[in-house]
This record gives sequence, C-alpha cells and structure tokens, in this order.
Amino acid sequence: MDLPLTGIGAFIDCLVLFFFYYRLSKSKYNNNFFNYFKHFTLFFGAFYLLFSVPILIFTSNSSVIGWGYLIGHVFSYVAFGYLARIWLLISKPSFNSSGIFKIYLSIGALVTALNAFYFNNPVVKDGIVDWDQNTIVGVIIILFGLTAFLPSAILFIRESILQPKNRKRYALIGLAFLLIIISGPLHDVATSVNILLIADLITTSGFLLMFWGVVSGTKPTLADEKSGK
Repeated sequence: MDLPLTGIGAFIDCLVLFFFYYRLSKSKYNNNFFNYFKHFTLFFGAFYLLFSVPILIFTSNSSVIGWGYLIGHVFSYVAFGYLARIWLLISKPSFNSSGIFKIYLSIGALVTALNAFYFNNPVVKDGIVDWDQNTIVGVIIILFGLTAFLPSAILFIRESILQPKNRKRYALIGLAFLLIIISGPLHDVATSVNILLIADLITTSGFLLMFWGVVSGTKPTLADEKSGK
C-alpha cells in the first residue's frame, strides 16, 4: 500500500501549528496581536488535524475522509475570521472587528451547508488524495480563504516597508502568508508526488516563517499596544 503522502504532509503542518499555539500560549504578552494569532494557529491546526487523521487511519474509506474534509473546514473558517481580525488590527487598530468575525462565521456556516449538500468522496491514489470536490464549492472556499490571507500578506509586507524597526518581523509574516497562498492551489492541482512534496514544503516553510516572525522581537509592536478589539 502506498504511503498516504497528503495525510502525512497535513499532519506535519498540524504539529507545527499546534507547537506555534503552545509557544504563543506561553508568551508573557497578552494583547490582541498575539491572541488573534494564537487562536488562528489553534483553529488552523485543528483543520489540518481533521484533514490528515482520516487519511492516515482510514485511507480506503472515502466517506470518513470526506467527513474529515467537511468538519475540518469548519475550523478553517474560524481561523479565517481570526486572520481577518489580524489584518484589520493592523490597518485600523481602533476598529472593533467582532462584527466582521461574526460575518466570517456566518459565511463559513453557509459554505459548510453547501459543502454538505455537495458532499465529496475523496479517493487516495498513489499516496495522493483526489478530493472529488464540487467545482463551485471548491472555488468558493478558495476565494473565502483569499479574503483573509491576501490582505494579511499585503498589509504585513507594507508594514515591513513603513516600519523599519519592525521590518524583519513583518517581512517574515508577509512572506509566510504569500507562501501559504501559493501552496494552496499547488495542493489542489497536485497529480504527482513531486508536486505534492513541493507544495507541502512551501506550506510548512510558510508556517515556520510565520512563527519566526510573530515570536521575534522583544516587545509587542504596531497595534499591539492600541485598542483593537
């Protein structure tokens, strides 16, 4: 039996994100910047956990893998909401983003309902998962994710230019988001082991760069000390 490479790569990312969450939980700083990132890593890690475990344990059971895909994405939508709160905190520190967060949760619920209606039955072939996803649902999920990741990448890169004292931190985080944006479509079109491994490497590198950027520096900056909610 071929190794379920898709599941292995996703599980590695899950471990990286949970370690990221653990380190942020131990941080002496208690502010929105760290808290939003902490919740993002927790929920995105849960997404990868539910994504990977069914593939690793129930490799030949399409239904179980499909349920892992469906439920895992619920956690990813919550992560999108926290990521939106991060880039809103950067661009408008005094803005109360709780309403935007609720909108993300509502949209996530609608996408989940649509995904359940067009339930997919993934198949593992040669170690790679064919997700058998409905095209419309797949496009909606990609666009939904981009509303959180793309502004984050742009704003962090912008801040790395505008704030020389924090250039390293913001450049690392901005680059991390760009890598994750690139790796997503690569995973979707991966039909060979080589492409899948490249996509996995880019994704894991992105999370590690994000971790390095968030924990770098000795004190909170940008909107960390301001009144973002």
